[in-house]
Amino acid sequence: NYDGGDCKQFNQLYPNCNALVEYPDFVGDGACHGYPYNTPECGYDGGDCEEFNKVFPNCTSTSTSTAMLNPYQVGDGLCDGLPYNTSECGYDGGDCLDNSNNNNNNHNNRSRNRNNTQNRKRKQQHQNKGRNE
Repeated sequence: NYDGGDCKQFNQLYPNCNALVEYPDFVGDGACHGYPYNTPECGYDGGDCEEFNKVFPNCTSTSTSTAMLNPYQVGDGLCDGLPYNTSECGYDGGDCLDNSNNNNNNHNNRSRNRNNTQNRKRKQQHQNKGRNE
């Protein structure tokens, strides 16, 4: 019965997808999700990845170390590392072509900023916890 019958249509359309994905409701939701959604078993994310696959037909690595998890990062204005900065992915949709050192620095700064923000939040939570005790 699969969740009161809610999954019946999904299982009929994509019988081999359920074993691959954690969130079946992502399939066909209008956003292109990467591996394992963008696979033949899942109808290329229920058709959501058709445009991405037309533009970047070979940008679909399925190895666990370089899986294309976030297709939206291709061409987002920031040069990302593997698996995005490859010839198959158009060097991150062109993000890594012009002034690559500057773009790589943008990616590194984005990572540093994310880590700094997380550290500030942890410090603030720790400080607030001490005040509340």
